[in-house]
Amino acid sequence: MGLKKHRTTKETAQPRFIADKLKQLKIGPSSKFEAIQYLLKEEKAIIEDNREGIKEALTSTCQDVLGLKNYHH
Repeated sequence: MGLKKHRTTKETAQPRFIADKLKQLKIGPSSKFEAIQYLLKEEKAIIEDNREGIKEALTSTCQDVLGLKNYHH
């Protein structure tokens, strides 16, 4: 008999985004990503040096624009 692993906190789970909304909002995310690209070019920064900041910016942008998926068990 196999047991299912259930996560106890939302912090341990990776956020899942509603990708269907991205098809409807083609303009929104691209302008935010262009702003990030502009900042990186402006400072001539190396992506690996700013990896955590970029990851947080991308995650928050996706969460703002796409929203999180709701799972119903």
